[in-house]
Amino acid sequence: MRQRLAQAVASLLLLTAAAASASRVNVTVDNVVVHLQKQADGGFGEAYKLDKRAPLVITCRAETSPPKPGQAAVSLAEASFDWRRPGRNRSISVKESRASIHTECKEGVSCISTLTLRSPINEDVSVYECLVTPVSADGAVMETTVASGAFQSRPIIRMLVNGNDRFDVAVWPTETVNITCQVLGHPLGDIRWSQQFRPSFNHSRNETLLLSQMDYELDRGTVTCESSNDFGANQATMFLRVKSPRAFLPPLLGIGAELVTMLVIIVSYEVITGRKRRQMDEQAAEATDGVQGAADGVNNDQ
Repeated sequence: MRQRLAQAVASLLLLTAAAASASRVNVTVDNVVVHLQKQADGGFGEAYKLDKRAPLVITCRAETSPPKPGQAAVSLAEASFDWRRPGRNRSISVKESRASIHTECKEGVSCISTLTLRSPINEDVSVYECLVTPVSADGAVMETTVASGAFQSRPIIRMLVNGNDRFDVAVWPTETVNITCQVLGHPLGDIRWSQQFRPSFNHSRNETLLLSQMDYELDRGTVTCESSNDFGANQATMFLRVKSPRAFLPPLLGIGAELVTMLVIIVSYEVITGRKRRQMDEQAAEATDGVQGAADGVNNDQ
């Protein structure tokens, strides 16, 4: 009984010490607002896009508090700073061509770690965790403290048609089109669909829109995916070019006209060459008759 009580007291002391040591390192990550670039009005595609030329930079700050009596001093001079995305066990490596991490410390009591992502992609606008593992004055590795922050923006939208980036799609009536609206950024926004000639058409929540049995009168026009959050709204628009049921007639008429033209050319060629051939035959026959007549006249004189 005494042994179990002693073990319980020891465990409680260890937990208390760990909590006390962890509380002596304060870590914060600054949220960063990312401003998307507005695209030209009236065009198809996204209304706002992420500027791939501007790097994304987020900062983690760590500070130590003075030790209480009986506690070991904590130093950040030898502390390790890691960055990662929540839900991923792998830290962001400086070996990645797009990522760089720069950490500066002041007198071992405060540090600033900066994560820079060059040539950012849509998926980079998200939540990040900063992991700080301090070292005590006697060189012992202490508990890791984690804080999170995020790049924040209006929703970032990517529209895919049958799996491809397309904003002008030609389809025949009765065909089926699969349109996907990928909403990224942080925080994530809702999804709303609308069609140009279907005022009552309003679907929400679903990322994928499946349109079947295309109708020339009702479905030919723009399809729009909209999303909004606390930082603004964004939308992507595509043109669904449903072909007319009579769209096959002009090509057939064109082919028919070409065939008629070729037939006229062939017939005309045959007629003209036939006439020339008959004229040449007639001239050859006349020449033969003349020679034969002259030969008969010579024979008669003899």
